[in-house]
Amino acid sequence: ISPAFCIADWTGMTEQLTFDLPIRTSKGRDEFFVSASNAAGLHAVEHMTTWPNRMMMIVGPKGSGKSHLAAIWTDQNAALSPDGAPHDGRNYVVDDLDAWVGNPDTEETLFHLYNHIQKSNAHLMITGRQPPNRLAIALPDLASRLSTLPVTTLDDPDDTLLGAVLTKQFRDRQLAPSPSVIPYILTYMDRSFTAAAQVVAHLDAQSLTTKKPITRAMAAQVLQNM
Repeated sequence: ISPAFCIADWTGMTEQLTFDLPIRTSKGRDEFFVSASNAAGLHAVEHMTTWPNRMMMIVGPKGSGKSHLAAIWTDQNAALSPDGAPHDGRNYVVDDLDAWVGNPDTEETLFHLYNHIQKSNAHLMITGRQPPNRLAIALPDLASRLSTLPVTTLDDPDDTLLGAVLTKQFRDRQLAPSPSVIPYILTYMDRSFTAAAQVVAHLDAQSLTTKKPITRAMAAQVLQNM
């Protein structure tokens, strides 16, 4: 969501029927909505020259925008995901560190990548739900190295960000709920990005099943069922 997008846009959607169209998730810089809860993450991504040892880890809950930030940084810096021996002069990104630890092969890959970055002029960005010292990293040398990573934390979402996330997810699914839907959802939903994604997915399914537009009454029913 563009930073120019404001709360008023939540109520500007017109009611229409929903069609079974593909989800088109946008992860460009213009689609990243900035609020107090995630501004530090975007600042870190856009100021990599300040990263200690040319490395940075972005930590935040599931659905908080870590992968979106990784996509922005990857696009801006032609970064690669680790795959075998690292290439000289190339930046690297490891999205979702949680999925890389616990496997001897992937941990070994990360170990060599870390050492490579230290010896080169390249940069490394890592994302994850937890900082390295809270992960069960089996390779002691890797655990020791990752524990030195600078960490930027994405905070729990505020209403401004949750509203923008809901709007973006509706738009990604090419859905146009009635104007009162998003303010209503914000009032009664659990305060998390995961909950926002679940509510939108359930409303999408309900709209397709009933062949009716997404209204406040439908939102109330879906939230009650959830």
